[in-house]
Amino acid sequence: MSASTSSTDIVNLALDILKTENISDVEMPADDDIAAVMNRWYDDIRQNALEGFPWVFATKRAELPLNATAPAFGYDDAYVLPNDYLSLAFISDEYIPLSQWDYTIENGQILIDNGGGASLEVGYIYDVTNAGKFSPSFKLYLAYLLAYHTVAKLVGNTSVIGRVQKALQREEIQAKAKNGRNNPPKGYRRVEMLSARRGQIWSR
Repeated sequence: MSASTSSTDIVNLALDILKTENISDVEMPADDDIAAVMNRWYDDIRQNALEGFPWVFATKRAELPLNATAPAFGYDDAYVLPNDYLSLAFISDEYIPLSQWDYTIENGQILIDNGGGASLEVGYIYDVTNAGKFSPSFKLYLAYLLAYHTVAKLVGNTSVIGRVQKALQREEIQAKAKNGRNNPPKGYRRVEMLSARRGQIWSR
C-alpha cells in the first residue's frame, strides 16, 4: 500500500467515492471520458481549496520586490507578487493580523505605504501542484470536493449527491481542524505601526 502522490491518485480517490471506474492519467485523458471530465475540474478545484484557507503545507515566506513604478494614487508603494501566489497569509509579521494593515491587491501586486522600502516581507498561500506535498487530510478533502463537483456529470444520482455532500462537510472540518493543530492561533502582541496611514498603537 502507498499514499497518494499524484493528481491521478487524488482523482481516483474521488472516483472510488463515486463508485465509478478509475483512470490511468488525469493530465493526459486521451479518449477516456471520465478522465476528460476530471481534467477539466481538477486544477480549478485544487486552487480554490488551497486559496480559501491558510494550509500549513501550502504556506511560503518571501521578500517581494518593490515595483519601480509607484501606484497612480491611493498608496505610495507597490510590491510584485510571486507567480505561484494564491492568497495572502500575513504581511511582515505573522503576529499582526491582516485586518490591521491598510493595503490592497491589484494586478499581481500588493499596494501599501511602506516608506519606499526595497522589499516587503510576506507569507502567502502558494499554488501547490505536487500532490505528494498535500497533507493526508487535505488529500481526502480534495478528493471529496472533486467527487462533489463532478457527481452530477458522472453519476447524476441525487442520493449519491447527498451522501457525498454530507461526507465532504465532515472531511472539510477534519482537514481544517488538523491544520489548526499544526498552526495554532497566534497571540497578537502590541505593535507600533510605522505607516503614516495608521499612526496609532493597537493591540489584540
